[in-house]
Amino acid sequence: MKSSSSLRIRLILAALIWVAAGMAAAYFLLSSIFRYHAETQFYHELDVHVEELQGLASWEDRDVSLVSPFSDPRYDVPRSGYYWQIQRGEDVALRSPSLGKSALIMPEDRPEVGVQPHRHRVEGPTGTAFVAERLERAGDGEVLRFIVGTDKRELDAMVSSFNRILMLALAGLGILLLAAAAGLVSLGLAPFGRLAKSLRQLRAGETMSVEGDFPREVRPLVDELNALLETGRENLKQARVQAGNLAHGLRGSLSVIADEAGQLAETPTCQTASSTILEETRRMQRHIEHHIARARAAAVARMPGVRTPLAEAVQALAAAMRRINANSSVTLTLDVPENLYVACDPQDFSEILGNLVENAYRYARRSVHVSARFDEDGEMISLRVEDDGPGLPIEAHQVVLQPGARWDEARSGSGLGLAIVNEMVSLYGGQTKLEDASQGGLRVHLLLPGGKA
Repeated sequence: MKSSSSLRIRLILAALIWVAAGMAAAYFLLSSIFRYHAETQFYHELDVHVEELQGLASWEDRDVSLVSPFSDPRYDVPRSGYYWQIQRGEDVALRSPSLGKSALIMPEDRPEVGVQPHRHRVEGPTGTAFVAERLERAGDGEVLRFIVGTDKRELDAMVSSFNRILMLALAGLGILLLAAAAGLVSLGLAPFGRLAKSLRQLRAGETMSVEGDFPREVRPLVDELNALLETGRENLKQARVQAGNLAHGLRGSLSVIADEAGQLAETPTCQTASSTILEETRRMQRHIEHHIARARAAAVARMPGVRTPLAEAVQALAAAMRRINANSSVTLTLDVPENLYVACDPQDFSEILGNLVENAYRYARRSVHVSARFDEDGEMISLRVEDDGPGLPIEAHQVVLQPGARWDEARSGSGLGLAIVNEMVSLYGGQTKLEDASQGGLRVHLLLPGGKA
């Protein structure tokens, strides 16, 4: 299934894109905010330390010493990244043990005594360092500089650790949001799944309308579909009535013409004309029957909800055929399971099966057999009607499925029975096959849409 053809996949992909974009934006924004606050905290800590350094310094002439050790032991660890130094003018008067023999090279700075600490970024012995300094003027007017610095790598390590935790947290949040979005999409599309199921039941003939509990946003669509179905059924009824009226009127007129032709046949000079009129009348009757049956089947085949219980229809037809052929020696047997149905109109199915059984009776010697099975792979009903008559040669199979064509001209009939069956079965999406029966006669094998009830 292509993603472009699935609304569910498109919505989930859209949610994935927006969640990913939101998580990326949140990552960079939160990381920047944390870095800013961490850097501010670093400088605040340096301000406190430089103030402490200034308070601990004790001067004797040009020599300086600390009255007590520095409170943070990290400044005593060599190259720890935590440094301090005291300058008198351009000379380093005292430095932290962590600096060793190195020194922090300070930029040129305008001496401003008695103000807030100055802040810089300088290159230290172990990389770029954040530096805070305070200035004080000695008695001889020389500037004293108290400097405390911390490596930038400490901030970078803190931010990197925060970013890893932030990335994991946002990834987890993104997964939860995506799962929630998928759940919302599934919840929102669930009514359409129920609608599709109801439509499948409608097409299978299990219901006559779209039924189910749908939200009010989908309910207007369902109501319109049901109204459309009802309109189609009403139009179909009217069309059937009109087709029946047309057939009745034409048959009546053709019967009158046939009677008149029969009377003309008693006149010696009109026998040829009478024969021609009778032949054309029969041809017109065949075409009327064919096209009316085709039109009715074409209309019904496109209507959803059409369904006929197979066993019930076959048993009813078999009872009628046994009454009609009560004096016949032919035996009609059935092998049709009770739980099958065909997706055909009952009247059309009766006409299809009636034509087949009538033909089988006409040519059978002793038996006609009707059987049905469900083809689970194709979801089709396999219906077979066979007799023990003379059968048909293989070259006749396609001929007898054509309207008006008859293989045996010696027999009576319109030549439309199998042709009508073939066309009606095709209109319902099925197939008609002619095969040799096991008893030597003809087997008509139909495949019709249907299933198990």
